[in-house]
Amino acid sequence: MLFASLVAAFFNLHPQLTKHLTGFNILWAQLLSVTTFTLTFFLNTSYTLWRTCYQHSRRLQGRLNDLGLLLASHSSREIPSNSTAADPLPATYSPAARQLLTLVGRYVRVFNLLVYASFTRSHRPLLTPRGMRRLVDRGLLTASERRALVEADVPATQRHNSLLLWVTRLVVEGRRAGHLVGGAGFEMAVLDKIHVIRCQYGAIGDALAGRMPLAYAHIVQVLVDVVLWLYPLMAFPSGMGAFLGVIGTGLLTMFYQGLFDLAKQFLDPYDNENYGQGDDPLCVDTLVAETNAGSVRWMNGFEEQPWEEEKVARGELEDVLLPRKGYSPAFLQQKAEEEALRAAEAAAAKPAGGAGGVLEAGRGRFGSC
Repeated sequence: MLFASLVAAFFNLHPQLTKHLTGFNILWAQLLSVTTFTLTFFLNTSYTLWRTCYQHSRRLQGRLNDLGLLLASHSSREIPSNSTAADPLPATYSPAARQLLTLVGRYVRVFNLLVYASFTRSHRPLLTPRGMRRLVDRGLLTASERRALVEADVPATQRHNSLLLWVTRLVVEGRRAGHLVGGAGFEMAVLDKIHVIRCQYGAIGDALAGRMPLAYAHIVQVLVDVVLWLYPLMAFPSGMGAFLGVIGTGLLTMFYQGLFDLAKQFLDPYDNENYGQGDDPLCVDTLVAETNAGSVRWMNGFEEQPWEEEKVARGELEDVLLPRKGYSPAFLQQKAEEEALRAAEAAAAKPAGGAGGVLEAGRGRFGSC
């Protein structure tokens, strides 16, 4: 707007120069149409990248949850030792299966953390020697696990692959030992989820690596700058007033430069280059926290099995079969009346039973007289 004010003052002092810019508005309009088309395409492509990274992050989180669901539902279970026929207790995880699920949950949390550390600048310090030692100090890794990750002949940004291999091997050994109950279909489903997990985090890195050629971003910036700088030179010779020309320059700059800044922010979905100054990126901390919660959600959600395995085998599930539409209000009222009647009968029978007991005791005591 300062530049527009200076141009307006210049043309007020030298009005004869406006005749040399006759028809410049036609050239500027053509340039504006090219700039608008290029800028909107750039914005749309940038937003597509943002949506792609978001979808891959959510799919990665979802497939990790699927893995936890499969392992929790196929873990071996046993009846607690203090369960009796009078007071049966629901089946729970066997100790070995619980240890397996707990270990897989921890590996999933570390895996997800190292995945985002591999392509986000905010979590990259975790891959340094000091960061890896800090993971041991905070109880996320053991010293031997850290040593295995650091000494592996892979780049630091690929250490999460080792965690995924550890999870896969745990599933294989757990199934072989009988801690995971399932046939070939279960194994195929688990391996498919692991393959999809590898595909999703690999797609995030690929999308960020090939997000946009730098030359395209440069040409869009040049077009926007040229259109905005030339606007006062088009407006004032065309007869536009000084006040309206200055205000128009400010509005045009705000919208066109704002769209360009928004496009650059979409090109940096994880805020690695501070295009958005930390405003509205894909929050990695939230994604990590949600995955951490999901790593134990399925194990905790199936802590107790509310039916007995033997009854399933014998087909004796009548005690857990309920009406498809539930109980009607009339049925509930009738049930309440029956319970009240039984309670009244029990209360009425209690004193009579007590008196009869006293008489019987009297007969027993004085029967020999």
